[in-house]
Order: sequence, then structure tokens, then C-alpha cells
Amino acid sequence: MTISFSTLVNALENQVVSISDLLILRREIGVPFKLHPLGFLACTLMSEGSKKIRLHCWVEANDEIEQSSDCLIHDHLFDFKSWVFHGAIENIEYIFHESGQEYAKYSTQYRADSSILIKSNEVLRVSESNRTVYKSGQAYTMKAGVLHRTLKVGDKPAFTVLLTNDVSEVAPVVLGAMNGSVSYSYYRKSLSEDILAQKLAVLDL
Repeated sequence: MTISFSTLVNALENQVVSISDLLILRREIGVPFKLHPLGFLACTLMSEGSKKIRLHCWVEANDEIEQSSDCLIHDHLFDFKSWVFHGAIENIEYIFHESGQEYAKYSTQYRADSSILIKSNEVLRVSESNRTVYKSGQAYTMKAGVLHRTLKVGDKPAFTVLLTNDVSEVAPVVLGAMNGSVSYSYYRKSLSEDILAQKLAVLDL
């Protein structure tokens, strides 16, 4: 299944590609799924210039690497569009507000297969501004720099595909507890094909 980046984007936009198609393409390209600190399996499937197509799959808790529940609000250096292929996710957005909850500001650094959160002396106050559930067949967009967190809804696994476009060189921001550690480090472990097959089996493709 040889396909160009632009052809795959068109297939996503027109909803004429399936999870099975995407997983077959991943195997042919030979790119791994990795454990992501935000609690899902992640794979950068293809890239072209500043753009990437990423696969995200929430199948079970990854307690050994998952970030603290106090560190789930974050932003991105890219704009993105996300298509929900299976299950449902909830996207919660936040805005700065003087009467909002206080958080410590962390910046994100990437070293090889690890991401490191570094605590600053800056305190940010934010309030929830929008909360939306997206189900299979739906899509949504977000701009770089918008604080948000994304959660799987219900017991069923969820599978999403993101088209990202890097538009900033500013380190991503993560909000953490005021009494949080000075730093956190998370290793993004690549999964073997056998382990991946076991985890993806719950999608019942």
C-alpha cells in the first residue's frame, strides 16, 4: 500500500481510509508505536516538511509512564486537525483568567526518546473555557498555544488520527501542581510488534 502524504491527507479529509488501512501502512513503512506520557499509544506515521500524520490509540492505562493527573493540561507548537476513528474522546480547553486555578508552569524538553518537564517560577491562573465530546466519524481542530487536555470517554478504546503543522519554536507548556517536583522525565518506549498486536486487539478490527 504505497501512498503519498498528500494522498493520505485527502483520504482522511474524505473519510475513505480505515484504521486497518492505516495500520497496514504503518507496518509497511516500519514506524513504531510508542508509549506516550499523556496515556495513549502514539505513532508518527508520515511527515512532509512541517507537517506530520500521527496515530493515537487509547487502549489501557500506562501507569508506568503516564504523567501525573496534575500535569495533563498542555499546549502544542503545532496546529492540528484530529479525526476520531473509534470510540470517543473529550477535549477540554482552558484560558488564562485572574480568578482561575493556580498552576505551576513547566516547559517541555525532548532528548532522544524522552520528554522532560522543567518547572519554572511562573504561576499561571486558568479556567475551563470549553468542553466537547467527539465520537467516531467526527473531527475537530485546534491552534498552537491553546491550553487543553484530551481524555478517553467510557470503557471502549479510542483511536484518533492527527494532521499536525508546526508553526512555533516555543517549547510546549505543561501546567502542574504548585507543589510539584522540580522536573519530571518520561521515557517514550517503543512497543514490540507482539506487544502492540496484543494492545490493538481490543479494537476488534
